[in-house]
Amino acid sequence: MLAVLIALVAVLWVCQDRSPSLESGFSLVSQKDNAVLVSDADIVSYNSTSQEITLTAQASQRLTQMGDELYKSVGVIRINGEEICQGLFRTAYMSSIPPPSKITIFFPSDLTDDHALRLLYPQSEPPSNLQENYAQFIQYFDDANKLTH
Repeated sequence: MLAVLIALVAVLWVCQDRSPSLESGFSLVSQKDNAVLVSDADIVSYNSTSQEITLTAQASQRLTQMGDELYKSVGVIRINGEEICQGLFRTAYMSSIPPPSKITIFFPSDLTDDHALRLLYPQSEPPSNLQENYAQFIQYFDDANKLTH
């Protein structure tokens, strides 16, 4: 019995040691409970022109299965542990977002299909220069070889 317990602890320790940290890479987490909604492994590409993140089918399905709970969530976007911005999830037919959210996170994207989400500033506060506002996104996804234009 003791040998089985030691083996189980060893397996859990090895698995925990190999799991990625929330501090590394890209993550979109729920502000409410810090649950990871989208991680690096969920992202196929990032389009710097449309601000659209193409997701894997599994990630898209996971977000869709959250139903209305997703649209009550404030999402916090982090790159390597640093909070870049936060925003509310919306569908294309929902009204504009209330303050203090800095961005709208359209899911599914209003441009393409249900395997993408799109990051936009509220219509009342258009960004003056998207390239400057999203410089951290562009640099991160370029380094990760997931940047498209």
